[in-house]
Amino acid sequence: MNVFLVDANFFIQAHRAIYPLDVATSFWKKVKYIADNGTIISLDKVKNEIYRNEDDLKE
Repeated sequence: MNVFLVDANFFIQAHRAIYPLDVATSFWKKVKYIADNGTIISLDKVKNEIYRNEDDLKE
């Protein structure tokens, strides 16, 4: 099984430019699914970068 490391830009750009959380719910459900099964992983620094912004992505 391949594992992919994603950075903060993956989440931030997807949310702000292409897939807003309230519009593209199926995209974010898929992201959660592949994160839960270990296909994508991220670093704590990514979480910290996302949490610096005050938007829905923080949730």
